[in-house]
Amino acid sequence: GPLGALMTQLERGLPAVVRPEAIAVDPALLTSVCDQLERLLAADDAAAGALIDANTALLHSAFPQAFRTIEADIRAFEPESALAALRAARAVTR
Repeated sequence: GPLGALMTQLERGLPAVVRPEAIAVDPALLTSVCDQLERLLAADDAAAGALIDANTALLHSAFPQAFRTIEADIRAFEPESALAALRAARAVTR
């Protein structure tokens, strides 16, 4: 029906989901980035968005299941949720 046609048109207009390239994770760099990200999120600092942008491949490779949640929470200005997701992901990988 008309709704289905509209949905198809909207989906065609959306950008494709781009998955970051998987990279080898440097444990020291990951610890440094995660520590900094935790501090920024705990302080409700908007710089968390820039940090995640600059380290997307690293964080996605280290936390493939949790990355999208962490990123979405940061984008939605939900630092407490992002911090909880980051800490949970780190606990699993330690």
